[in-house]
Amino acid sequence: MVRRETYLLTIIVILLLGTAVVITHRSSGGFSVVYFDNSTLPAHLSPGNVSTIVFVIESHENGEVGYSFEVSLDGRIIKNGSVSLSPGESVQVPVEVSVTNVTYEKVPLWNMTSVYNVSGALNITGNCVAVNSSGRSWVCLPASYKGPSDLNFLLNTNGNVSVVEFSTNNSATGKVTTRFELDILKMGEERYLVTVRETRIMYAPKNVLLEVTVESSRGKVYHLTRSFPVVGG
Repeated sequence: MVRRETYLLTIIVILLLGTAVVITHRSSGGFSVVYFDNSTLPAHLSPGNVSTIVFVIESHENGEVGYSFEVSLDGRIIKNGSVSLSPGESVQVPVEVSVTNVTYEKVPLWNMTSVYNVSGALNITGNCVAVNSSGRSWVCLPASYKGPSDLNFLLNTNGNVSVVEFSTNNSATGKVTTRFELDILKMGEERYLVTVRETRIMYAPKNVLLEVTVESSRGKVYHLTRSFPVVGG
């Protein structure tokens, strides 16, 4: 009985040692790690400003390994190079990133067209006035009118009127352009068709993409990507 227990114990020990050897064998090839240093990643990029972003290469290989790297911003190469690392070594690679050309995407915000039939009006104004001193009517546009409050046009009774006005405002997210158009079409004696169009469009800077590609002398390839919003410009 004692011999049998000793035999079983010996088999268990061999199995445990065999398992340990397999784990060691699987990890004997080593590995490498490539990552961004998060503390150097900006929340956004701004035209004219330079940000230094760092990525790290760590070697956990079982011998000296060479690494070549290439860094691009929106497909344009901004840095490349190579390093050699021994097991357990690492290197920090700083990259200066700046945005020189800002591209914008068109984002519609508002598009409205309103049509009004106005009669007996010599003046159309955004401010409603009942009767002026000369007794001529000043007719305001309906309450649903959404144009500028100080709009005031004297109708040309011999033809039509068309007015286009632009305004641009800058915001933290982009440029907002408003196009206001007023068309007054004479339909008959003191009868007019008034068309109001307002279009609001935001031109927002597109994000830029930072890409890092690292290739080791052992044929392994590592990719890092990071997208940054652009503020300003």
